[in-house]
Order: sequence, then structure tokens, then C-alpha cells
Amino acid sequence: LLPICLYTLFSSNLDFWDWYWVATDRPKLIFTYTSLRLAVRIVVAIVTAAVTHDVRAIIWALIAVEGLRLLGALVAMVAADRSATEPPLADPWREQLRYCLPSGTASVLSTLNRNVSSLVVTKALGAVAFAQYTIARFGEPVVLTLRNSLSGFVLPEMVRRGRDSRAESLAHWQRVTSEAMHWLLY
Repeated sequence: LLPICLYTLFSSNLDFWDWYWVATDRPKLIFTYTSLRLAVRIVVAIVTAAVTHDVRAIIWALIAVEGLRLLGALVAMVAADRSATEPPLADPWREQLRYCLPSGTASVLSTLNRNVSSLVVTKALGAVAFAQYTIARFGEPVVLTLRNSLSGFVLPEMVRRGRDSRAESLAHWQRVTSEAMHWLLY
């Protein structure tokens, strides 16, 4: 269990480059980084499997790769740190909570809804209803992927356009949302 926890922690929870490059409008770097990361993981897994024929060795090799990536990210983050030049906040904890609380609460409620709904369906309606419910939710990843892709494009663009005109930013959001709904429905 420890290796799986470490791998998950290193590979997904401590990665910020994707979001940083979305915010700074650099899609080529996102594509290069994610492709290179995937290729390195595949090569490490294949080479380790060929050499050792041991699943635990493969897992530990992937943990080492993600640990090195994390170490490199930390070095790059410290080198790029410009927080000393930013004006100090009057109450940094309050500002952080004001910024993170709405989206964090929505994320927790969404996860809770997704997990509790499966439990409720199973307990209240039985295994057959749960199987039907699970099959019906197969389309959800497609919708989530589309939504995340759109918001990854739309939100930074709205911020950029919002600097000049709020009306232009709102018009951009409405156009993208209506086109996405049209695509999903037809």
C-alpha cells in the first residue's frame, strides 16, 4: 500500500506545471511536458519489467521517476520564485481562504455526491439498479473531459479579455458555452 500511496502522491497531487502553463497560455509546453512524462513512465516500466520481471520493482522505479520529477519541479519553482517582490497581503490566510474556499467546497461536494450517490443507489435499490446506474455514468468522463478542456481554454481567455472589457469577456464565455452545449446535444 505504501508504494501505491507514494506514487499517487508524487505523480498527481504535487504537479502544478499543467495549470501554470494553462494560466500563462502555453499549450505547446503542456503537450510536450505531458507527452514526455508519459513516454518516460512507459520506458521506465518496460525496461524495469524486462530486467527484473518484478511488479514491485516496476512500482518502485515509477516512484523514483516521479520523485525525481518532483525534485526537479521544486528546484524550478524555487528558482522562479518571485514572491519577495510581491506586495505583502494584510491577512494572507483570509485572502487564501477567500480564493480557495468556493472552488474547494464545490470540489468536495462534487466528490461526495459522486461517491454517496453510488452507495445510496446500491443500498436503496439493490445490485441490479447499481449496475444500471454504473453503466449510465459511462458518459460522464467524456463530459468532464470536455468541460475541463473548455474551462482550461475559456477561463484564461476570459481573464485576458476581461482586462479590456467585461462585456467582451462575457460574450466570449457565452459563445463558447453555447457552442459546447450545441456539440453535446447534437
